Amino acid sequence: MQTGLFSWRGWDGRRRNSPKWSEPMLPSASGQWIDRMTLLRSGSLADSSRVDVRIEGDRIDAVGPVGSLEPTPGEEAHDLAGYLLLPAPAEPHAHLDKALTADRVPNPAGDLPGAIEAWIDYRRSIEVSDALERGRSAALAALAHGAMAIRSHVDVGEGSACGVWRRCSRCGRSSPG
Repeated sequence: MQTGLFSWRGWDGRRRNSPKWSEPMLPSASGQWIDRMTLLRSGSLADSSRVDVRIEGDRIDAVGPVGSLEPTPGEEAHDLAGYLLLPAPAEPHAHLDKALTADRVPNPAGDLPGAIEAWIDYRRSIEVSDALERGRSAALAALAHGAMAIRSHVDVGEGSACGVWRRCSRCGRSSPG
């Protein structure tokens, strides 16, 4: 089995190497970082091969044929027979400055031109703190659902509220990690 090593930026903006990251830690529900060993047994890959995968913290530590990795003392083991293992998704086209506004910006036409027109009218009333909170909430929701990277467009048109670039950069800097 071949494994590739490539570099990318994680949700926190730090450069990562995959499949091994530099820090073997995961965020817990309390926001603290923890070390953890987990063995995923008998998972299927996209090419239909089945493997065992050992995860140490937030990195893939070992991949081998089914049955080749034995659990270590204290390690969680999960049988993934019938499950497909896929890499974490990346969101390639988001609009975090517009996140969670569908109920605030009516679009009676129900089409893209109507949405653009409604947004142009609405964007003058946006408060920086509101945009920051919505964008951060949407980014954290994406992270909670497995996304490890988000590429977001921002509104830089005339009348856009209080410098979109400034509030988006603040959102990134306030993310955990």
